[in-house]
Amino acid sequence: MKRIIPIVILILFVFQVQGQERKNPKKIKVSGDYIHSKTETAFPELFENYKRIEVYSFDKKDENIGVTYENEVNDKKTTISIYVYPTEEAAENRLRNEYLNAMQSIANLSKEGINATQKLIRKVGEKYTCNGIKAEMKNDKNETTQLSLFECGTWFYKIRLTTNELDSTQVQDIDKKIIEKFEPTRLTGIRKLNTKANIIFARAAVRDSTMLGSVMGGTLKKLAWANDNIKENERLSGFPDLYLEMHLESIKEIVAFEKKHKFKTLASTREYLDQYNEIINSGFLAEYLMEKNKMLLIVPENIKLDFKAYDEWKKKNIIKPILDEKFSLITYQQ
Repeated sequence: MKRIIPIVILILFVFQVQGQERKNPKKIKVSGDYIHSKTETAFPELFENYKRIEVYSFDKKDENIGVTYENEVNDKKTTISIYVYPTEEAAENRLRNEYLNAMQSIANLSKEGINATQKLIRKVGEKYTCNGIKAEMKNDKNETTQLSLFECGTWFYKIRLTTNELDSTQVQDIDKKIIEKFEPTRLTGIRKLNTKANIIFARAAVRDSTMLGSVMGGTLKKLAWANDNIKENERLSGFPDLYLEMHLESIKEIVAFEKKHKFKTLASTREYLDQYNEIINSGFLAEYLMEKNKMLLIVPENIKLDFKAYDEWKKKNIIKPILDEKFSLITYQQ
């Protein structure tokens, strides 16, 4: 029996603009615990040996907030900033895009640029699982900055830690304590996502029958893979597009459509499919997808990557920008 996947399909990409952001952050005056009313998250005056020094609101509803803790002795200081802020829907690439925006903000403050090591992280809670991304940066002043970002359903949860006193083991220890104290998975259940997905198609996807069939097939394959392989308690935190295997199956489905059907095919569609077939036939589809997704994909144990050979292949084979165009978007909404 074929599995029925409930979806809503729309043509055209639709973008929501939130108009409640403050022009300038508002400092909230508070004594005792600060309770973020929208999530009931309590931020005490003292966390471990870190003193809460400020609370800021970035929107008129006080949903988007930042709380900063600090410990300073002589010229040694550690600053911890915790941000909780809402997000309307969980679209593909949401976590990755938000992470890259956060990293760009850090880079904008650095005169010499940044060099970061990054990795995927996850928090398994009692009811929900949240995926996240962590980056660590060091500068020539012996200062370490660590950024952690989780997607939690209709919320983002971000931690930024900067220190010139803690070593790597101590940074890991306080990071663990932060996540235990201000638990991200709890946010997932506050305003739940609906995991019956919407699929939005760009106009370019309907330029000919082959393109439409290929794009629809690849998109539905992603959705089916997610439903079949990822538990709902993780999907409720966001669409799980961090899995390499999902993307591999989707691309294979895209190129399979044309082989099954002989429909009208424009030159631009022909170029698009030929490029994917060339990468597949080279044996470097996994490496290509990792590169395209900034190396931020979960790689199954049975897949071995060879980036050295892939780089050599690229010297003689140009990957055309046509593959960068986005033809569909899967979203979970409230």
